[in-house]
Amino acid sequence: MRFFNWWGRRELPEGAQRHDLDEALERVIRVVPRLRAASGCRARLAPALATALADLEALVASLPDPAELDAASWSTDPRIRAFFASPADILLVLSRSPDVRDFLAGTTEASDGYAVLAMTMEERRRFGVVQDGEATLGDVAQTVMSFSDHRIRACSPTLAALKRAIVMQLVDQLALEGLDRMLAGDERRQALNLEHGLLAARLRLLQRQGTGLRSLLGDENPRGATGLAVLQQEIEANASELQALGPRSAALEGQLQTMAEVLRNAVSLVRVSTLALRLNQMNAVVPPYSAQPCELVEFQRARIPGRPPVVRAFALVRFCRREVPQPETLLDEVARWLA
Repeated sequence: MRFFNWWGRRELPEGAQRHDLDEALERVIRVVPRLRAASGCRARLAPALATALADLEALVASLPDPAELDAASWSTDPRIRAFFASPADILLVLSRSPDVRDFLAGTTEASDGYAVLAMTMEERRRFGVVQDGEATLGDVAQTVMSFSDHRIRACSPTLAALKRAIVMQLVDQLALEGLDRMLAGDERRQALNLEHGLLAARLRLLQRQGTGLRSLLGDENPRGATGLAVLQQEIEANASELQALGPRSAALEGQLQTMAEVLRNAVSLVRVSTLALRLNQMNAVVPPYSAQPCELVEFQRARIPGRPPVVRAFALVRFCRREVPQPETLLDEVARWLA
């Protein structure tokens, strides 16, 4: 009763705004429309989702400040220099991004845009020449960081709007995780039903065969009896698993509970980590004991669930409208930076 009083007063836990909760609920139900049929769906998901929103907002608030994404920052920001091979690559990514073009076309009054820069990160092993102090060392094993497949996503007019967009995208990801768990339960139920039918058919065949032989020969077949006993145990175990899943009429209730459980455990399911590396000008990792010139580069990694899961590096960035080349001037801009 206390929860329903809270729902009527529209008072939410700290960190969760009413309009954010409403939108997040709609996003979850949009991913799994069948939940609408569950009794009290919104009221029962709201507490778990409010907790998830507070946790996700805290996570996003802890991300580093945005990096300036322009050609000039390539020479001043170690992160940008690590992510891009040259200033011209920055211009190419900005000009080719559909999200950037749509943002600039739809928000003519905004001079700056905030976004998520996502990349594929690879570690490559190679042998190279290293200048360590006054000594030049050859054929030194190195780990080189490579960043590719740059994507600019969630373009927003302000940093606050960007962070809110990230939180809502994470809500979508939690909803997908809940749906994946629901499907896993459905697949298991189908497999158990199929297995139960096959085992029952096999039992009937063996029983008929065994009974006929015993009737004909007037003797028990120890091997056949043992096989029947083992088979009966398998059937009983199979039936127990089916019973644990509950009747199909209870499936919707279980799915609602599954989604609520996923939302309550948002922190453990959304996996974002920070990686700090000492990199030289060639993106080679410099060991702590080395005197090579290097910069400490910090960036985030996110694990995207799936089959198989994918790990992507990302950073918050800010870009300026006037720094984004128009398609007709892009080649000129690239030529200028390569000159």
